[in-house]
Amino acid sequence: MSSAPRIFRAIPDGPVTPASSPIAVIVAMHWSTGEVTDIRAEALAWTREAVQVRWTPSGGTERTDWVTAADVRRVTPGARPAAPRGASAGDLPRHP
Repeated sequence: MSSAPRIFRAIPDGPVTPASSPIAVIVAMHWSTGEVTDIRAEALAWTREAVQVRWTPSGGTERTDWVTAADVRRVTPGARPAAPRGASAGDLPRHP
């Protein structure tokens, strides 16, 4: 039986602002293994310190998680993709 690594989640505090429609973002996911990977996601809501994102791990089912706001950046239409950080979303970190 294989196990998937976990991500570090944020705990929202204060007023939550919902998005009127999902916003395309890139999230620097911090894994329990210490790795950081950039993942495409959609921002659904936010506080001053956290963003609720919807994302799908490779081969997995859609998830919704709160992550630290500093780890989220908007996808700018027409911009060149940023250099990937760590592995692609299809190469999730292996659990040691």
